[in-house]
Amino acid sequence: FDCTAFGMKPGEIPRMETSIFKADKKLITIAQESATILFNKENIYTGRIVSGDEFIADPKKINWLRETFNSECTEMEGASVAHVCHLFKVPFVVIRSIS
Repeated sequence: FDCTAFGMKPGEIPRMETSIFKADKKLITIAQESATILFNKENIYTGRIVSGDEFIADPKKINWLRETFNSECTEMEGASVAHVCHLFKVPFVVIRSIS
């Protein structure tokens, strides 16, 4: 979310108290345990996901996102789900399969 032209920080959402939507710890644990049983443990990561409106291929942009938001990956849909869950106080977790 880019409102930096209006003096906001990168990722800051207007009229929202936060732009970081934390997944439910219990759901994270369930997802991790399930993935460990089903898949190769070496390829399972847990961390912050950032959402945006573009495909990210430029190494400089990738590094900027990692450094700015401490993110593991970038995708396009999770923030909208997390945002609605946050507003309605519904626990959530975002799971991504990345190739």
